[in-house]
Amino acid sequence: LFETFARPQGFDVVLGTVVLEHVDDPMTVLRQSTRWLAAGGCGIFTVPNRTSQHRRIGRRMGILREEGAFSDQDRRLGHRRVYDITALEADLRTAGYRRIDIRGYNLKLVSTTMMAGWSRQLLDALYEVSRELPPDLCADLLALCRL
Repeated sequence: LFETFARPQGFDVVLGTVVLEHVDDPMTVLRQSTRWLAAGGCGIFTVPNRTSQHRRIGRRMGILREEGAFSDQDRRLGHRRVYDITALEADLRTAGYRRIDIRGYNLKLVSTTMMAGWSRQLLDALYEVSRELPPDLCADLLALCRL
């Protein structure tokens, strides 16, 4: 388990993708991750974004009662939370990370299920465009951190 993993020597990079939204206590995992890093090491974390375009559209379509509500897909995937930029940054700082850069990626207009059958060319273009957008519009957030 992330919560009990111990390493005698620090890692240069800790990569936590698709983790924080699933664990019982993300603060325990984040605090533990700071102990895994060597001096000057980097933490990289990704989480689903509560304020994304597809969640906003889902709310207006009546699929979600609010952007932070869980969809059927969220429940199937075992999500326990979704983040926005403010909450992610607050958790990272509370855990001990000091230098934090948060970026967005993956522009979704509708749910993954609704996107089934979209061409690879369209999906690639949406990803590329997402890198130019404000992070709060993207489906996922990526945090680059240092102690």
